[in-house]
Amino acid sequence: MLRAPRWKQRLAHLAMSAAPLVAGTLAAPHCATAHPHVWISVVAELQYNPGGSITGVRQTWTFDEMFSALSTRGIEQKIPGTFTREELGLLEKTYLDGLKDYEYFTFAKLGGERQKSAFADPVDDVMDYDRKQAAIKLSFTLPLRTPAPAQSLEVLIYDPQLFFYLSFDRFDPVRLIGAPTQCRPLLKTPTDDAAPAPDSIAGMVTTQSGTIWVKCL
Repeated sequence: MLRAPRWKQRLAHLAMSAAPLVAGTLAAPHCATAHPHVWISVVAELQYNPGGSITGVRQTWTFDEMFSALSTRGIEQKIPGTFTREELGLLEKTYLDGLKDYEYFTFAKLGGERQKSAFADPVDDVMDYDRKQAAIKLSFTLPLRTPAPAQSLEVLIYDPQLFFYLSFDRFDPVRLIGAPTQCRPLLKTPTDDAAPAPDSIAGMVTTQSGTIWVKCL
């Protein structure tokens, strides 16, 4: 039986410390990771330079309501029902430190080939609390160590062990920052037709639930 990586067990224990029964189920040493325990909605921004190459990807992860509630339990609040960035600072650091060894679940392919350590350490990271959704949101930018030609870059955002299930947000899932004006994102789910013609694609982003093709007319 597969075991959850140590940092994931620690993360689950931290988030669920106020719910011993749930914690014992999800974070036990023999916990199987064949199905997800945490659901994350992803919004991604592909960042382009003036030459049309992609320089990085900014992501905002919205954690599911249950995990958010358990993660924030015990954190002191100045205003009941919400959390400031300062109050969430330690939680944010814990999550980013844990994600580092797993490349932040963000990988790159260039010309169809997987690139090792393609992204530098995250910058502009912040954790917010969305009171309306009762959810924590983790935002961070991963700069590419070397800008990549948009036509041949694929960004993959997923947890290979499926402990976390990352899927695109239902609304406005991918944004283009600085891209040519004739380019627009086009969502493709596993049930859709074939992808656009290769010569019309300028980058794409993939999660476990679908693919965003950047199509340039």
